[in-house]
Formats: sequence, structure tokens, C-alpha cells
Amino acid sequence: CARCHDHKFDPIPTKDYYALYGVFASCDEPTVQPLYEPPPKTEVYEKFAKEMTARETKLREYVKRKRDELSTSQRKRAAEYLLAAHALKDVPGQDDFMLLADGNDLNPKMIVRWRAFLNRTKRTKDSVFAAWHQFTNLSPATFVKDAPGTAADLAWVNETVARKFEKAPLSMGEVATRFSELLSETQAKLDASFLVGGSGMYSLDPDIAAILRDPDYPPNVVVGDYGDLDLLPDRPSQGEVQKLRKEVEQWRSTGAGAPPRAMAIVDSARPVTPRVFNRGNPYNLGPAVPRQ
Repeated sequence: CARCHDHKFDPIPTKDYYALYGVFASCDEPTVQPLYEPPPKTEVYEKFAKEMTARETKLREYVKRKRDELSTSQRKRAAEYLLAAHALKDVPGQDDFMLLADGNDLNPKMIVRWRAFLNRTKRTKDSVFAAWHQFTNLSPATFVKDAPGTAADLAWVNETVARKFEKAPLSMGEVATRFSELLSETQAKLDASFLVGGSGMYSLDPDIAAILRDPDYPPNVVVGDYGDLDLLPDRPSQGEVQKLRKEVEQWRSTGAGAPPRAMAIVDSARPVTPRVFNRGNPYNLGPAVPRQ
């Protein structure tokens, strides 16, 4: 009852419900449950640990390879992802859904990441993506007519971006392509600078370089050692991760010499500050309440 309104008969207000919700929302179940005590120094345990390491390494190497492929694809197909995120600009979010796609399709989860990233750059008035947001405000029907005026007004935002748009674009597709080129060109300079020990950094646009280093920049995706299935949208990749993960988990729990582990939860690195959902609606936020 208290999820949507103060309880009618018992002294349980809505704020208490969400205060407790904040406690649970701020807990994580660790991927690997903790041991009760240090493992025994026996020959049986040594054999168990050796096999455990081999299975974990096989899983970790596969996940790393898929993560690297994902990051590379993000950088190469930035223009496509920008356009896909733009197409969803006015569509309600679907962040909680796991979506499946063919291996060559755009990754649905990464479209969500691009969309969130663009929303953040708009909210923070980012100097690089300010141009993107100005072009997205133009009507498709009058884009060609209005784009020259928008392009001429970019110098005050970022000189590097302004130079890229000295010639007005004819469509949002062209805007996306030019942004993709800007990001790729700066990434190439960053990579070259890293290889030669930092020389040549003076030629980088610091604002664009900062974006490429930003943990929230979509290609900088982090995938856990055990694989995040929603970042692997095609069934073959998901199937392989699940198979390798199952081999690890089965050996950890039932392998000869496996030590007992505790079912436990830990505090989240970023605890949630709960808000009351008015009438239980998560899109109608009420006051913040302390976790208790």
C-alpha cells in the first residue's frame, strides 16, 4: 500500500517505503561470493584452484575480445549511432529492456548509451556537442535553408568544430558524418601521441580529447569479467558467454576441493538517494528521503 500512498490504517508512510527501497537499491550481490574462511592448503585445493584459474581465464579472454570489438565498432560507426540516438530523441526511454539484434546490427544497448551521453552533453552545455544540438533543433523541412545560419554561429562554441562546419551541412546525416570524422581524427592523434610518448599533444583540441577520455563516452564501455549480456546483443555471443560462465560457476560450487562460500551482499560503490514515486509512478518524482 505504502508504495503508492500512506497506509490507511497502519503507521507506514510512503516515505518509509522509499527509505527502505533506498537501502535495497544501494546493495549489490557480488559476482563471486566471499569465502567463509581462508582456503585449506591441500593438494586437492591446489588442483581446484588451478582448474578455476584456467576456466576464468578462458571466460575473461573471450569477454575482453568481445569488448574490444564493441569499442572498435563504436568508433567506426559513430555516425550511425548518432543518427540512431537522434531518431529516438522524443521517444520514451527503454533503458530497462534487454534487446537482441543480429551481430552486424547496431547494438541496442549502445544506442541507449549514446542517447544518454547526448542528453548529458545537452544538459551540461558541452562545447563540442553544442553544434550537434543546435543542428538537431532545426526542422527537417527547412534544414537546408536554416543550416548556413546555424553553422555561421558556431565559432563562439568550439573553433575546431566550427572549422568542420565552414561549409553548411545539407542533412543531419552529414552532421553525424562530420562529428564522426572529428572524433576519429582526434582519436588517431591521441593514439599516435601515446605511441611516441606524449609528443604532439599540442595539436589536439583539448575539449574533444576530454570527451574521448570520458568514461561515459559510449565507446569507452566497461564489460565485467563475467560478461554483461546486454552489451552482447547477438545470440551466438550471448550463448558463448553463458556457456563459459556456467563452466566457471559450476566448478566454483561443485568442483572437487571447492571451499564453501557465503551468500552475501555488499554496499554499492554509488549508493542511491531515494525519491518518493508519487502514486507509485517512477516518472513523477516526489521528495528525496534518507536511506533507513
